Amino acid sequence: MRPPTSRAGARAVLIGVALSALLLAPVAAQMPDLSQMNGRSLPAPDAPSGSATVRVMRQTLGNNVVGQEVTLTDASGATIATRKTDDGGRASFEGLRPGTTYRAVAVVAGEKLESLPFTQPDAGGLRVVLFAGLGGRSGAAAPGAAPGAAAAPALPARPAPPGSITLGTQSRLVVEQADEFVEVFVLVEVVNGTDGPVSLPSPIVFALPDGALGSAVLEGSTDVAALDGGRIVVKGPLPSGPTAVQFGYRLSSDTGSAAIRQPLPLGGPMSTVIVRRSGATVSTEASPATPAPGLAV
Repeated sequence: MRPPTSRAGARAVLIGVALSALLLAPVAAQMPDLSQMNGRSLPAPDAPSGSATVRVMRQTLGNNVVGQEVTLTDASGATIATRKTDDGGRASFEGLRPGTTYRAVAVVAGEKLESLPFTQPDAGGLRVVLFAGLGGRSGAAAPGAAPGAAAAPALPARPAPPGSITLGTQSRLVVEQADEFVEVFVLVEVVNGTDGPVSLPSPIVFALPDGALGSAVLEGSTDVAALDGGRIVVKGPLPSGPTAVQFGYRLSSDTGSAAIRQPLPLGGPMSTVIVRRSGATVSTEASPATPAPGLAV
């Protein structure tokens, strides 16, 4: 089937990020629902093998909790090690066994924070983020609770009518400086505007930028989204309403700047772009790129 352009027009978001060690940067837009990031792990292939870094923040990106004890437990709940966070809010663990499942736990001002279980990779490390003060909105407390994160419907799905699949209004992109890298979190809604489940004429493909490292589908994303080489592929079927597609990756910024070109395969709003770095000035510019072929949906 030929891939004509979708009704709303697919495009890409191009973001330029300039960094200088001067001031605390303001958030570029309203904050996202951080529970979609809370307790999730992201591969860090550049980190030493057998390592995991747990970053603890309070309510907002960049509001680091310093000197906080973080405990790492195994699948049985036994304590592996306890470390304190540094000035960047990070507690580092080394010597973890590949293939072993761990969980990070911290108690901040009486509030217990727990990550989702994560399995140590064979090579490289992992990064985990914990947020305090979210009012119980924890990824670990309600895994898969994001809209549309449930399994694909078992009912027969009819073909998606033209123009029925778009990005939702809660779609957003979060960029955060992490040492010589920027971490990019793409949190989008793929919305089926019909009143029932639909099949797709071809997969929805989110291409990743050149140089992307540690690409991964985040927990809380729909189970019909998968990492396939250098892209995120959504095969459907899709239930009526929004389906959460969440993925992340890292880009090198050792020169002090980074240009992020994130293609979007569907029309609809990317309503929020958040860029923040503790201890730096951040300037951002987001602009649409040349429309790209989309789906006949």
